[in-house]
Amino acid sequence: MVEASQSPAGSIGEVLIIDEDRSLAQQLVSFLSARDWHAQAVSPSEEVLALVDHGHWSLIVLDIEPSGGNGLDRLRRVRSISDIPVLVTGRNLTPTDRILALELGADGYILKPFDLHELWSHARAIERRQKLARFQAGRQERGAYRFSGWTLTLSDSRLIDPAGHPVRLYRSTYALLIAFLDAPRRPLSRSYLLRAIQASEDVFDRCIDVRVMRLRRALQQGGAPKGLIKTESGFGYVFDAVVERIH
Repeated sequence: MVEASQSPAGSIGEVLIIDEDRSLAQQLVSFLSARDWHAQAVSPSEEVLALVDHGHWSLIVLDIEPSGGNGLDRLRRVRSISDIPVLVTGRNLTPTDRILALELGADGYILKPFDLHELWSHARAIERRQKLARFQAGRQERGAYRFSGWTLTLSDSRLIDPAGHPVRLYRSTYALLIAFLDAPRRPLSRSYLLRAIQASEDVFDRCIDVRVMRLRRALQQGGAPKGLIKTESGFGYVFDAVVERIH
């Protein structure tokens, strides 16, 4: 593991670098640190999924061409547990590799060797999209939703389970839950749900099912019944609960 740079006051970025090229990883850590971003670099062979799941990253830079393994599979596993923006890298990425990476949920790609300032531009562009999503969320109507003992407050985007414990939601998972709460017990198509979460991040249709699965898992961990989100075969999903809107 490459030593993480210290996070100075006013740090605006938390970056996890997953790359077996230790020299390049250290360059990135130093480069980002000089620009007040906190960075940590790890080898693809380390337990990166635990770092992804428990960290507060604003960006993951992921090499999808590590030796001895399929980097696209690693991207798929990261996407199965997190909505954190991912910028993939590689020296010999074919057009097919790049398309697959985007369809698996990558937010962009950059080919090696790259100029560090080019990567910086990509990171800043992703940061701007995140700020826009937060701004749009901040303009949402205040109030709360209640359903099956749960409470979702809009002012701080907090989901509280029936036992009073907060449940962590990622941006697109939160947007998906809002879409369900706005139309309880109505079948919602995959295309409708896709449009509902596009304001939070760029996604592809096949990712909707992954995000519904993630939302189901978050709710079930808080004690929600398995049938709370029902599948409408060949169409989409139904949120099967009585929902109360509090203004």
